[in-house]
Amino acid sequence: MTGIGARRDLPCIHRASLRPLSMATHAVSSLLVFPVKGCAPLSLSAARLNEYGFEWDRFWMLASEIPRTNSGPETADAAIDPQAPTFTLCSQRQVPRMALLRPSLSRAGVPAAVPASSPSVAAPVTIDVRPYDTAAVLRLSDPASPDLPLVVPVRSKADLAASRPVFISVHGKPVAGVDEGDEAADWLSAALGTPVRLFAKHPSIVRGLGTKHTPSLAKFGPGIVPQTAFADGFPFLMLSEESIADVNEHLVSKNDPTRVSVLNFRPNIIIKASSAAHAVPFIEDTWMEMTIGDGDSALPFVIASRCTRCTVPSVNPETGIMGKEPTRMLQSYRRVDPGAKYESCVGVNVTHLVIDGTVRVGDTINVLRTGTHDHRGVWNNGTIPVPFAAAE
Repeated sequence: MTGIGARRDLPCIHRASLRPLSMATHAVSSLLVFPVKGCAPLSLSAARLNEYGFEWDRFWMLASEIPRTNSGPETADAAIDPQAPTFTLCSQRQVPRMALLRPSLSRAGVPAAVPASSPSVAAPVTIDVRPYDTAAVLRLSDPASPDLPLVVPVRSKADLAASRPVFISVHGKPVAGVDEGDEAADWLSAALGTPVRLFAKHPSIVRGLGTKHTPSLAKFGPGIVPQTAFADGFPFLMLSEESIADVNEHLVSKNDPTRVSVLNFRPNIIIKASSAAHAVPFIEDTWMEMTIGDGDSALPFVIASRCTRCTVPSVNPETGIMGKEPTRMLQSYRRVDPGAKYESCVGVNVTHLVIDGTVRVGDTINVLRTGTHDHRGVWNNGTIPVPFAAAE
């Protein structure tokens, strides 16, 4: 059986370790995928796993060309290193209006639902197409011209794999993409007021995960290569509703009118406590291993690290305008990671250990291991997390 309702039994290497520490105290309350990195999300009731994370999440990315001179060092580097980036990530840090571009995925010629301004406003949509399905299209809608969307045909895996890779700098590291052409570039450049191009993830060039935040391959299903597409560095971001509420309470305490939602922090997996007794803000910071779902269908995950925050949470997702909060306020109380002393942290980065399965809204979270995160690394290719001081 395949499809949105299917889950495959876990490999035997996981079964012995699936022992929750206590009764489940949290469940999945929302699921978000961001087909185009930096643009609006789609809210789903169920999301399939693949090698990168959730299907369609950060599968496309916008990038701007790196200025080069004929005799400059960048040209020399590119001649020596074929993976020297020629483009660089374009994000809401540079172009906050990206937040207003709304995606949909459907079969060509079939109208598709588009996201509301907040996933709590409208019922989740269903994506009935799979990655690399050439009968599918990505649509991007601009509220300034909603009747003139960008339509990008989805390309087959073979087509993308045979395409010339373009290397894009994502936080200083090269990631391989495939240019989606001039029509997409022209539409996006006009919508955002700056020259950008659209890239799909190149399927043949693996973007591996950093060793210090990744466990041993022995913890993964057979043949799995830990990787991600165009996410900042991890397959998933998870955040609790209680943590978001706590941020808003701090804003209220400072008499600041700013209010934030999950859209400011852009997580994939939003969780909620099952009772008031368990509604502890940032409890996810203490988790190291978990499963989502119950019994033989439970899917295993590791929590790689806390998520350090840039200024993107201060972009208003409904206006596309960058403000000062909550970034400034978070610096006052969420500099909590000893390995990232000068950065605020909200949410946790998560890696999946199997790539065949489905996460659904309502699934329970079963915590298997807790501990203390350190951005200098606690996994370090091991089978259990080791506190950083002990690793030294």
